[in-house]
Amino acid sequence: LRIWSAGCSAGQEIYSIAVLLREGIVDIDQWHISLIGTDINPDVLARAIKGAYHESSLRTTAEHIKNKYFIKQSHGYQLVPAICDMVGFAYHNLVYDKVPAILSPYFGVDLILCRNVFIYFSPEVVANVVKIFENCLMSDGTLLLGAADFLPEGATNLITRQDNDITYYLKQEPVVVPPKRIVEKQIVKTATSDQTAEIAKEYRQQLNGFMQQGLWRDALALIEELLAQEKEKAWLLQHKAHVLASLGDLQQALASSEKSIQLDALNAQGYFVKGLILINLNQ
Repeated sequence: LRIWSAGCSAGQEIYSIAVLLREGIVDIDQWHISLIGTDINPDVLARAIKGAYHESSLRTTAEHIKNKYFIKQSHGYQLVPAICDMVGFAYHNLVYDKVPAILSPYFGVDLILCRNVFIYFSPEVVANVVKIFENCLMSDGTLLLGAADFLPEGATNLITRQDNDITYYLKQEPVVVPPKRIVEKQIVKTATSDQTAEIAKEYRQQLNGFMQQGLWRDALALIEELLAQEKEKAWLLQHKAHVLASLGDLQQALASSEKSIQLDALNAQGYFVKGLILINLNQ
């Protein structure tokens, strides 16, 4: 489960999510959960990392939650380590920073919270940021904005949903026609090397397109199709590792990266992919 609070300020929102998860998931220690808060202001990020809040910040917090997850101090309340350790914070500029890379904490997320941030942006900037969010979301992932935030018309392919008085935006993958086989066995015998290379190029482009759009299950289906028809290749297994990691299957992703290294021990990309996966496994 991956959740990104963009424009997190002093961390109240993402810490609240952590408390909700602790309260709602009985076997939470068996889950692989990534909670990340980002902001452009280093000072508020420093406050967020401390996890200390004035008493007024908890004025609507239930008493049993205070007692369970906070330690009373002279200046206010300090979050317990179990909650602080669930959340990571980082500097991130929504306007100028590049699109997050695959396997970063911001990619393949299930929920993005960006509340009361767009009111400071122009329509053009909002459209660009929403496109980044769209690419970062998993299929069926959700974007939640503030009540005063707006989306310019035509700025996104996300689907608007309403739940009582709450509006949210859902990412749904389009129906994709299953890819044709590269070449049937009887054609392989007569296909020229140029034709085979051209077909492989087309599939690489299709695969890259799926991955850039966050269509991970379509990408995985295409990879499995290719692996079923030709010998395993290092680059294909590296892509499979990327896709599996983005789907949250880190152990299988690690296995694919290791297999790619076995096939091509001098290919640096295989080691790079494996390293990123190990980081996500906290190894």
